[in-house]
Amino acid sequence: MEEALGHFKNGEIDIAETLFSKAIDIYPDYFQAIYNVGIIKFMKNNFSEAENYIEKAFFLNSSDKYFSSVIDVYLSQKKIQKAENFLKDWENKINKEIIISNKNKITHQIEFQLIVDEYNSYNNNFTDDFEKKVASFSKKFPQNYVAWKLLGNILYQKKDTKDENFFNNLIKIFEKSYTLNNKDIDVILKLGSLYSENNFSKKAIGLYSISKKILPNEHLLYFNCGNTFAKIGDIELAKDEYKKSIKMNPDHYYSYQNLAKAYKDLNEINKSEETYIKMIKLDNKNASGYRGLGAIRLLKSELIDAKEMLLKSINLDPNNNDAKQNLSICYLRLGETEKGVDCAKDNLGVLSFPIDKKYGKFKIIQ
Repeated sequence: MEEALGHFKNGEIDIAETLFSKAIDIYPDYFQAIYNVGIIKFMKNNFSEAENYIEKAFFLNSSDKYFSSVIDVYLSQKKIQKAENFLKDWENKINKEIIISNKNKITHQIEFQLIVDEYNSYNNNFTDDFEKKVASFSKKFPQNYVAWKLLGNILYQKKDTKDENFFNNLIKIFEKSYTLNNKDIDVILKLGSLYSENNFSKKAIGLYSISKKILPNEHLLYFNCGNTFAKIGDIELAKDEYKKSIKMNPDHYYSYQNLAKAYKDLNEINKSEETYIKMIKLDNKNASGYRGLGAIRLLKSELIDAKEMLLKSINLDPNNNDAKQNLSICYLRLGETEKGVDCAKDNLGVLSFPIDKKYGKFKIIQ
């Protein structure tokens, strides 16, 4: 038992579970070992099995501690009625303070479930009244990290506002959620994005660096970190982050897109070209790959191929002015002046020369 507890305290829960289970095999009513296996199952989110073990431990030793754990395992499975019935059955046999504490816990769970159900019903079109309700709940139960997250998500829909105080408040809300649970990837990504968007790039990079140690296989941490490096002009480090993201998730289209752009900015044109080709193979219905490859081919003066790629891009995304500008340049350099002018006529500012004169220098848009 001591050896099992030692492993448990060191976080080696699989070894601890094996040792506790062996103890139960020898002593089937060893309630402490049974309880500890239940707690380990709970930690692994195996709530159904955890319930069986914790219930058995409680009925072998009806202590206050085990009572609260039974309530917790019921509530973790949203078995609110079962928790209420269990509390009622034992109300006169358990310490009064424990009963009150668990009544509050059940009340919290009931209110919280109503909040979550209503949140899911809105499909991101939240009302002001619901926003106030979630804010009130968060203040009433400040240790509920999900409530802070939901409040942050509601306000995040309004982040197009230019109000600095709004952003500061939104950041604080996500920070509260993150402080209570630093493993929620959605919270981490939104908080990091808010830091980056509001010129707290060092905070964003620090957040991603810490989170990558806790969640080393979350490729979006590397992708977002790359975006932050790119924003502050550190393209080399951005490139490295995008490559790590792709290594973890070879199907993440936007990592390739941003990596191709990084290669282009670093003047690694051939690698940029290769990356755009990979994008097209990954999703041949997305205009971005063709548009980027067309721009690269134009830079390399491979005009026929450039035109082909840009036409495919415009066919998929007819309103993209960057592709139209590059196609205009391509036509003009191929001597197809009329097509070049026609392509540019709805894209004011593309032509920097009088129509009846030769064209001058152009900036290729990617």
